Amino acid sequence: MIAVVEAIAAYAPWLLAVLGLLGAREAVLAVRAARERRVAAFGLERESATGRLIRSCVTLLLLAIIALGVRTVTTVVYPTLPVRLDNDPGNEPYAAPTIVAPLPPPVERFTPSPPATEAPPEIVTATPRG
Repeated sequence: MIAVVEAIAAYAPWLLAVLGLLGAREAVLAVRAARERRVAAFGLERESATGRLIRSCVTLLLLAIIALGVRTVTTVVYPTLPVRLDNDPGNEPYAAPTIVAPLPPPVERFTPSPPATEAPPEIVTATPRG
């Protein structure tokens, strides 16, 4: 859980920027839906525009709640975490592991061939006459 809080705190500016862009997009969609609702000539068009408007407002609310959560984790939760004492180089949570011992020598894949055998002696027999 501490790693999740540290990751959110590390990427908070990027997360808030993405949430802000998504919020701006939803705000534009909400304004467009409100305009279409105002100029709708038929009831079905008005209902469709109202549905899009409500969907955009709910999405804006969810994005705002997520942004508030990211901000809370960054400003309230992250500063209260205990200081990690294992900040040695190579112990970062997202770093590649360091090699401590040299790699073992490659294993030689030698398969001995079977020993050569002598060819059996050729036996010559006379063909029967008959």
